[in-house]
Amino acid sequence: MASLNHSTYLLRSAADSPLLRPAYTKTPVRFSYHPPPSPRSSALRSFSEMSSHTPAPTVSTVTISYTELKDPSADISEKIELGFGPNGLGILSISDVPGYPLLRQNLLHLAPRLASLPEEVKRELEDPNSRYNIGWSHGKEKLESGKPDLLKGSFYANPILDIPTTELSLVERYPSYCGPNMWPHRALPELEPAFKALGKLILDVGLLLARHCDRYASNGFKLHKDGSLQHILLRSRCHKGRLLYYFPSLCCTSAEDDETVSSWCGWHTDHGSLTGLTCGMFTRDAVELPCPDSAAGLYVKTRSGQIVKVVYGQDEIAYQIGETTEILSRGQLCATPHCVRAPKGETAFGVERSTFALFMQPDCKPHEPISPNFKVLLFRKGRPLAGSETDGHRWHLGWLSLGECRAFLENSEVGLSEDSLVYLGCKYEDDAVYWAMDVSEASGLVNELGGRHFCFVELRTLMVATDWADSKAMGGLAIAGHARALLEWHNTARYCGYCGGKTVPMEAGRRKQCSNELCKKRIYPRVDPVVIMLVIDKENDRVLLSRQSRFVPRMWSCLAGFIEPGESLEEAVRRETWEETGIEVGEVVYHSSQPWPVGPSSMPCQLMVGFFAYAKSLEINVDKEELEDARWHSREEIKKALTFAEYEKAQKTAAAKVEQMCKGVEKGQNLSSDFNVESGELAPMFVPGPSAIAHHLISSWANQVVLNGVEPQKQAAGSLSNL
Repeated sequence: MASLNHSTYLLRSAADSPLLRPAYTKTPVRFSYHPPPSPRSSALRSFSEMSSHTPAPTVSTVTISYTELKDPSADISEKIELGFGPNGLGILSISDVPGYPLLRQNLLHLAPRLASLPEEVKRELEDPNSRYNIGWSHGKEKLESGKPDLLKGSFYANPILDIPTTELSLVERYPSYCGPNMWPHRALPELEPAFKALGKLILDVGLLLARHCDRYASNGFKLHKDGSLQHILLRSRCHKGRLLYYFPSLCCTSAEDDETVSSWCGWHTDHGSLTGLTCGMFTRDAVELPCPDSAAGLYVKTRSGQIVKVVYGQDEIAYQIGETTEILSRGQLCATPHCVRAPKGETAFGVERSTFALFMQPDCKPHEPISPNFKVLLFRKGRPLAGSETDGHRWHLGWLSLGECRAFLENSEVGLSEDSLVYLGCKYEDDAVYWAMDVSEASGLVNELGGRHFCFVELRTLMVATDWADSKAMGGLAIAGHARALLEWHNTARYCGYCGGKTVPMEAGRRKQCSNELCKKRIYPRVDPVVIMLVIDKENDRVLLSRQSRFVPRMWSCLAGFIEPGESLEEAVRRETWEETGIEVGEVVYHSSQPWPVGPSSMPCQLMVGFFAYAKSLEINVDKEELEDARWHSREEIKKALTFAEYEKAQKTAAAKVEQMCKGVEKGQNLSSDFNVESGELAPMFVPGPSAIAHHLISSWANQVVLNGVEPQKQAAGSLSNL
């Protein structure tokens, strides 16, 4: 391969990266976004596809004993990961909780009695101001078919505080969570103590579980600064209990709704922190009986898209992760979509079901904001979004908040979803989480963003326009390069190379997986290694530089080429130099490396590995299909080229042009004409700027930082590892 034009330079070692990815690589970060909660039937396999001949598999929850849970020194991280981690079901259960079986029986037996109260009594328990999220609710929600949900009735209350707050502003703003409880003191006085006793027990056990979740989520990286999950739940006034009663099928049955796997409760993901669940109680004529249909119950959609039925013991408390915890744990603890299927058949006739759920969630008015600062960088056809400051002094990368991103995409062809966002990393000192998203299919977005002085600009142009001495700007550009490489890889890895099946994003876009159940191959981002070498003569006073026809006038650079399969780095250096120039190379000394995320989409991220290569011959025989020319240049010529080229002037000029593009004035110009000598005359030759690894190879040799391999890894100021 011919020499590459490395007009700019991006490199950051893992230790210096501005985005610190979790060191605990056993559970990669995943992010889910969707409005809470809404039907997910379009994305999920319907029950009609799961015929009686191919029922959904049944999976038991990971179970933790109460003895283990209450032991603060016990390490149950492995079970937490199996249940709540990125590859878990988002649910686990706690067994042997003292007093729980009796409290469950006491409350669930009251649900049929509550539902059978006179209609005028139940109307007194309704609260329209809370959107029927306090007191009694029946027929106020809708099924996935759009029909009113008459299959079940619900009674909502806060089991810890009858009056969560006296602040009227909070009650008006959050009526569903901050309004006072409503109890049927005369009609059913037993309900209040039974509801509160079970709710408090499930909360207490949930707090113990939250402590272990915190330990697991903090294994390798810092927790969110606003506190642990346990602390968030402890200080909350907004926990909500829900007693559910499913009417007998003879009262409210719909053949159409009953055919779906989500016939009793539609697909949704809990949006709180942690949800505690009891096992449902089935009764007929006040007599308890087993579930009349083995296919009825709770269903979960797994990470791979498979739908499974989840079961746990009657005397166990199940806990599900909500989206709030998934976000605050940065994907270490994951929520899953789930639904409930009603029993079918003659044996289900006249059967009623009662159950209870406690939704544990953050306080409506936390002492500090609990949401991390999400920043999203949009890309269109490989170009990141850039913006101009209102005062016009400088350009910047166009990072958008999650809210801004959602607003821009609201009416576009591209939707904001968990599969469209790619996780880049987090910066703890700013409490920021960084994401990237490809909006190439959103045609109308360009004009809308242009009105806000935003423009999609080639990454190469931004690299030239960035102040190389500004570590913060270079760090941001490194993030943009990382994002482009990932997004371009996603665009080229749409199908599995093993079976041809469609691939789906996993772990917040950090990898992909084949959707074919018989294959399910894991696919990771592609990196193409490239050797780039400065060839030095025997006397160490001349170097071999080359030109390609696509280079700007007067620019010379190092030789470079891709590594062949089964070839070492040193062998690639010798082979490429011989093939392109006919020069035989002996000793090869490593200098530094640099990621190159601005290659073609077929090779979205190249890794440039830089070497000094010491020539054993001098006669040049140029391969004209690869190079336009190759010549030996003396140290004096190289020093002049480095001195005369006004890289700083070129950078400032390019930055000004990017600002103009963001304001819609220009769409780009040739940047090469700015590399002139101070007198205004054209420089006789120049080499790539300080943002390129080629520049550092050449300048290190010219300034004798590395001589004849004596100090091969010592680097000059502005070294590669610091950019």
